[in-house]
Amino acid sequence: MDRPRALAELEQSLAGQLTGADRADIESGSVRWQKNAEWQVYMMRQAGLLEPVEKSGSGIWEFSARGKEIASKLAAGSPSSL
Repeated sequence: MDRPRALAELEQSLAGQLTGADRADIESGSVRWQKNAEWQVYMMRQAGLLEPVEKSGSGIWEFSARGKEIASKLAAGSPSSL
């Protein structure tokens, strides 16, 4: 999924949880919750849960095989088997 679409879907699913502070701009000019989401994408890439940029392309957030496996387990409600 490309970055703009992923952020739009994430914002929609978190709409009831995002506070005014989450939606505020930070010093860099970014929106706080979006910057936090991008930081998590970086951490997920480092953990091998997302494909590297060289494989997926810049601005594309794609689960790796490991990421798909973990997402499937979480969706099934079995986080203890991670």
